[in-house]
Amino acid sequence: HMLLAVAARPVGVDLEARRPVPDAGLIAARMFSARERSELAAAPEALRDELFLRCWTRKEAFVKTLGGGVWMGLAGFDVSLGED
Repeated sequence: HMLLAVAARPVGVDLEARRPVPDAGLIAARMFSARERSELAAAPEALRDELFLRCWTRKEAFVKTLGGGVWMGLAGFDVSLGED
């Protein structure tokens, strides 16, 4: 994989290595919206770690653009779990 960013100002990059996430269900229960938890639960088990990390990374990147962190209440908004 490769990442290239071209911008007129500094940009941030947030990457997560694909790996098993043993506590994904517990973390999702506290940090993901109801829609995200539902999508994650409905996904084939083989894809859940990847989808969890995708959701987590997108949520974290979003709050960072606002100048905050995970304390901002990640469950209060939805992100896509899709590839796009």
